[in-house]
Amino acid sequence: MIVFDTQLRPLILMVKKFPKRFVNKIFYFLKGVTYWIYILTIRYDGILVLIPPPTYDIHTQALFNH
Repeated sequence: MIVFDTQLRPLILMVKKFPKRFVNKIFYFLKGVTYWIYILTIRYDGILVLIPPPTYDIHTQALFNH
């Protein structure tokens, strides 16, 4: 399950039930494609938090809409 916040708050990616290898693939994909993400951390509860930079806008959000 993937949940993206539509506001300018951190984007939340639910990865609790995904294997670590799959999570790493997501990380490298996001790192290579969405270069504007400068913070990516996996919390103790298995939630991947993506925080976009201040220049985050609706055009960037469109990357996740399809």
